[in-house]
Amino acid sequence: MSAQDAGQPLPVDMKKLLLENMTRENGSVKQPLPKRSIFYQICLSSYWFGLSVITASFGSVIWPSQVLSIVGNSSKDFYMGLLACLTSLVLFVLSPFVGMISDHWKGSLGRRRPFMIVGTVITAVFFMASSFHTTGSSFWVLLGTSVAWMFGVVLSNAPFVALMPDVISEEQRGTASSILAFTVVLGGLSGFFVAPFLAYGP
Repeated sequence: MSAQDAGQPLPVDMKKLLLENMTRENGSVKQPLPKRSIFYQICLSSYWFGLSVITASFGSVIWPSQVLSIVGNSSKDFYMGLLACLTSLVLFVLSPFVGMISDHWKGSLGRRRPFMIVGTVITAVFFMASSFHTTGSSFWVLLGTSVAWMFGVVLSNAPFVALMPDVISEEQRGTASSILAFTVVLGGLSGFFVAPFLAYGP
């Protein structure tokens, strides 16, 4: 009869062997994740705050005001629908592929960081470029810059979604998800508040 069958505690070496067998993944041992502080989890979710500010402000006020100033009141509904449709299509179509590629990416910066860094740079550059379009600008240039910064959002956002289970232990994911949801809501409300000042001034 084994020690386990007899109800006796397993030897330390056997416990270690069982743990390694249970956590072995693709031929390598998966190390247990450390406990993360609340501050760490807030910092991890801060990206979503900024992204929510951008998407809420542009979708609710800035894009409609830009389209109105460029094409006029008679055509604004069609062109605003086209802008929203194409940017959403980029997000919907590319997100699964970017996430899948990051799952299998190998590099010195890890699987997720290269996509997040490059995507954030692209988002920042084209976000600023799309902010200056007003009366006299071309709608198609606005559309191009908006699609480009949405591509940057996809490039950074899809790997970021997969980052949480990579760095947060299963026991803390409930807390981390709650903090993430709070930052998304807070960012959205902040975007609605600041968007009129960005579009029309104080």
